[in-house]
Amino acid sequence: MNSRRLRIFDAAAIVFDVDGTLVDSVDLHAGAWQRAFAEFGCHFDFSSIRSQIGKGGDQLFPVFLNDEELRQQGPAIEEYRGRLFERDYMPSPHGVMSGHATVPTEVATRF
Repeated sequence: MNSRRLRIFDAAAIVFDVDGTLVDSVDLHAGAWQRAFAEFGCHFDFSSIRSQIGKGGDQLFPVFLNDEELRQQGPAIEEYRGRLFERDYMPSPHGVMSGHATVPTEVATRF
């Protein structure tokens, strides 16, 4: 067990996937999707979109768009949402979930 543990932490870096785990980003993603849909004339309530967060765009779109809308507007909506999220949402996320802010520091001090 100890030799395995040492091999795991002999790495030069540890990557943390913080989106949705350490950073509460569900509402941010839902807001970006809602604004992106609205930009293309599609209006859906926030809670409906929020309930779909965690899916990729390929799974989220069919919930809100029919095949014709998806074909005509899907790629443009997804591209717009990506730029919108980076520009307006990513720089200032809600913050780190309670109790998780110290995780990277704790890992660094222990290993």
